[in-house]
Amino acid sequence: MCGICGVVWRPDQKIEAGASERVTRVMMAAMKHRGPDGEGVHLGQRVALGHLRLAVIDVESGAQPMSAPDGRTTLIFNGEIYNFQDLRPDLAARGWNFQTRSDTEVVLAGHVLEGDAADRRLNGMYAYARLEQTGGSEVVTLAIDPIGIKPLYVAETGSAIVFASELRGIIAALETLGETPELDEQAVAQYLALGWTPAPRTLLRGVRKIPRGGRLRIHSATGAIDVLEPQPLPAKAESATVEDLEAALRAAVRRQMISDVPLGFFLSGGVDSSLLVALAAEMGLEPLTFTVRFSGEGHGVAAANEADVARAVASHFSTRHHECEVTGTVLTESLDDALSAMDQPIADPACLPLLLLSRFAREQVTVCLSGDGGDELFAGYPRHQWTGWKQQWRGLPGAIRSPLRAASAFLPQAPASGVAEFLRRARVGFDLIDDENYFSGPFSGLRGRELDPQPELPDWARNVAYDGDKMLEADFAGELVGQMLPKTDHVSMSASLECRVPLLDLEVVSIARAMSLSQKRRGARGKLPLRELLGRRLPASIAERPKHGFRVPLTSWFRGELSSLVHERLLSTDRPAAGLLPVSAVQRLVDQHMSGAAEHSSQIWSLLALHTWMDRHGLK
Repeated sequence: MCGICGVVWRPDQKIEAGASERVTRVMMAAMKHRGPDGEGVHLGQRVALGHLRLAVIDVESGAQPMSAPDGRTTLIFNGEIYNFQDLRPDLAARGWNFQTRSDTEVVLAGHVLEGDAADRRLNGMYAYARLEQTGGSEVVTLAIDPIGIKPLYVAETGSAIVFASELRGIIAALETLGETPELDEQAVAQYLALGWTPAPRTLLRGVRKIPRGGRLRIHSATGAIDVLEPQPLPAKAESATVEDLEAALRAAVRRQMISDVPLGFFLSGGVDSSLLVALAAEMGLEPLTFTVRFSGEGHGVAAANEADVARAVASHFSTRHHECEVTGTVLTESLDDALSAMDQPIADPACLPLLLLSRFAREQVTVCLSGDGGDELFAGYPRHQWTGWKQQWRGLPGAIRSPLRAASAFLPQAPASGVAEFLRRARVGFDLIDDENYFSGPFSGLRGRELDPQPELPDWARNVAYDGDKMLEADFAGELVGQMLPKTDHVSMSASLECRVPLLDLEVVSIARAMSLSQKRRGARGKLPLRELLGRRLPASIAERPKHGFRVPLTSWFRGELSSLVHERLLSTDRPAAGLLPVSAVQRLVDQHMSGAAEHSSQIWSLLALHTWMDRHGLK
């Protein structure tokens, strides 16, 4: 895992002495946390490439940028290829003389011998830039893996095209080039509606994020950018039984435990991470496991805790288990670090404990395996059930829906107990069903009626049919690559920790795509294949637990330790949400939440993340 960046100058731009290296170095400096073990720069005629290394495979060699023996092809690579050892013998037989044991050289050899087609054989997570020099011209190819695990951003200016693993690198380059970063208001509206900004947009005008499987080719001689055919998701497997899935998961865990540095597991106590730990233990290992324990008083803290379950799982499989204790005070002290680590705002407060857990784990390991992707692959979210209800709701006459919608407005908003809590949850459920969007974010549906401009959402984010294939496609295009994977990458890498996701191994994805929705979900129970596999290894009390998620007790903390910070950052400006919301609307949200009249922690968090990011970069 590493950080990559580069600059391609426009053909009519006069390049000042040292400018290529200067622009590249400022991007590298902004992303230094991604590569504490080494760095390198390759300077071409009108192209420069920069690399920051977190050494995981072939620590002694494998430095980048890495060039072919003839010097005509140079590669910078971020990620891991888990089947590189399987590919290496064939490349050697075809004449490649390997100089390192690294997966990077396997990718380079494949590109030299096969061109872009080599990517079809890669099973891993990656983003790369490849510079090819032919006939005196320079061509740069940018690409990311078909799942979209590794990020890559691109910005075009009048003088150059720049790219980097993180948006902060792009911002540093723009400022060095004399450009002023500007907000994209439509992207901000999308962020508030969904909780993230869908690719290819970012919150900055003129800066794009390469979508999953995306590939761009930049020609330095003309300045043209070709958008190439993206790499698709892996084809559906011919057989998709639970036994097929078990074999694929076991192989994926084995592949992804390849490392020349210490490795561990994030263990939440949920189905996904517990199953990964179980498979590792069956290989005769005694894995290191890491979890978060929230401490403090109040129902919110108790509801957020899964530490006791994680400890039980760890004990069952005899892992070397470690708990990171998190209090409200620790969260407050780490808030700005966590918001900064996300790079671009994401309305998921799980970044807070994830940062603390990553730092905690990094004291002992360099790599951690995570259970990300299980909910998207195996219909684990409540929305997979609500989508069917939404479809039925939209089929009712307006004469029935309108009075029910009006009646729901009188149901309680504040968390309570007994009948009042039942009615409040009924209101929340009704609001979700009434929201036409597939993804319900902080300001989606009626909650976003005061947004100006209104968000223009992609087709996959709206009115998704109750169909397994269509929901899976939407999950991959949406929350997985828009929120889950960027959060995990940016936050873990801010602690210089590589995070791997075995559930998104291409063989596992292929089997999951072939499974029907009825195989994955029945009523309120999702992830049925994973639950069955875990149930063979753990008591039903753990395997059949309802979905919990990586919760953070924000409701009480916003009313306590974080109250003054919320007022300071959200109510001291006359342009809340970059001017997309009226001041009165934000004041009402905060007042209702602080008084206990309603629960608006999701909306407050999304605004807090946005304002903190804007202030950090001087954006208005």
